[in-house]
Amino acid sequence: MFNEGAVVWGAVPEILVAGFDTLVEAGVAPEIAYMECVGELKLIAELIEARGIAGMREAISNTAELGAVLGGPRVVDDHVRQRMREVLEEVRSGRFAKALSTDAVNGYPLLKNARVRARALAVEQARRSLES
Repeated sequence: MFNEGAVVWGAVPEILVAGFDTLVEAGVAPEIAYMECVGELKLIAELIEARGIAGMREAISNTAELGAVLGGPRVVDDHVRQRMREVLEEVRSGRFAKALSTDAVNGYPLLKNARVRARALAVEQARRSLES
């Protein structure tokens, strides 16, 4: 449950949306921002799966690698690591299971609302624009 909440299904989409929003706010076209932030995710995932994190870094350009070395630790800092520990504690303590059970009993209003909000995001509009 930790991975779902704090890493792959939780943090990664939030980072993608934040990156997209940052570029659009800076004047980058939404479709370009989408390709930059979301479009490259499959490439990095495949490189990590095939070569590991170190091998992925060795496979990308020096420009991309230096950007990662200088930027990544500033984004994923001690504050983020503390928040991850909090998510893990929620799982271990049973608070997550209780929240899931409560949402289920009530017909999943938290999940339904989150899905509606996700569909309305600007990054989703850009994705749909690229599909057509």
